Amino acid sequence: MTGTRIGIISRDERYIREIVTQIKCQPGLELAFEVKNDKQLCEALESTFVHVILIDVGPDAMSLASDVKIRYPNVKIIVLSNCDFEGYSGEIHFRDVRGFISKHDDKEIIKAIKVVNNEGIYIVDHGAERFHIHLVPRSAKQSNLSVNLRERTVLKLIIQGFTSKEIGEVINKSHRTVEDIREKLYEKFKVKNKEQLIAIAVKNDIELS
Repeated sequence: MTGTRIGIISRDERYIREIVTQIKCQPGLELAFEVKNDKQLCEALESTFVHVILIDVGPDAMSLASDVKIRYPNVKIIVLSNCDFEGYSGEIHFRDVRGFISKHDDKEIIKAIKVVNNEGIYIVDHGAERFHIHLVPRSAKQSNLSVNLRERTVLKLIIQGFTSKEIGEVINKSHRTVEDIREKLYEKFKVKNKEQLIAIAVKNDIELS
């Protein structure tokens, strides 16, 4: 039985060696390919199936991610960046990119891959507050939004890609209780899905710590 297949595009050979080592040492993950440029990536994707792609190409990462999603809509994408999020403010779009990690957070890579491959969204804690996510219009910013401690904990775990079952294990509550909290958050924030929930939380500067 094959594991989660990973493709990598990066020009930073030293950094990629570290990531490749992590992937190869992790049960359930399989390195499908590593390439250095767009042309090589296209050739690799034409002949090799992958579940997740790690993109490390600097300022071109978001446009490349969008191009890949057009041709391969089922591939999940994680962007790696040196810019510590600042260079991507206003560009992150979770229909194209499911995870975003500063290259200073390389120890988060394995967790991010697992979360994203499980249909989650992965943002490291210190990065979430910097995102301006274009999933909802600017007018969606709401006043007087507040969450209690339990809602805040659940919201933080949703952002990190945890499933309701996993959240229940963390907060020692049943899956059904977590679903109820999630539904109350949707109602409070006037959203229909978790992507919109995350967007609203970020746009309204909801404290998650």
